[in-house]
Amino acid sequence: MAQPGASPRPRWRDPLFLVRWVLPALVVLAGLVVLVVRRDAIGVEAFALLTGAGLSIWLLNFLYRLSVSGVRDRDEEDRARRYFDEHGHWPDEERPGNEVPAHRGGQSHGGRSPRGAAPRRRD
Repeated sequence: MAQPGASPRPRWRDPLFLVRWVLPALVVLAGLVVLVVRRDAIGVEAFALLTGAGLSIWLLNFLYRLSVSGVRDRDEEDRARRYFDEHGHWPDEERPGNEVPAHRGGQSHGGRSPRGAAPRRRD
């Protein structure tokens, strides 16, 4: 954890940044170097192998971050549900006593049906 008042560490020195971005880029760059140095079938195969490996590293990191963000979303929803259980309303809503009534005069949709059509008359 960073000390208060200390200058933040540059992003490129963060180990996760190195694994997420620098490592895949270096592997793909190595493939490009092999392709340039060796212009035969072996160079092309090494380029394809190293490029595929670099892109695989990047894709695994992307999918991992995607799954972690899903866990974070579920945790936030669980906290909101606990708040609802304790207080009777959602955290992003106003308190139940401060709201404006949803319907007036016995008509819940302003005299119109929920789909927007006029209500049927009963003769």
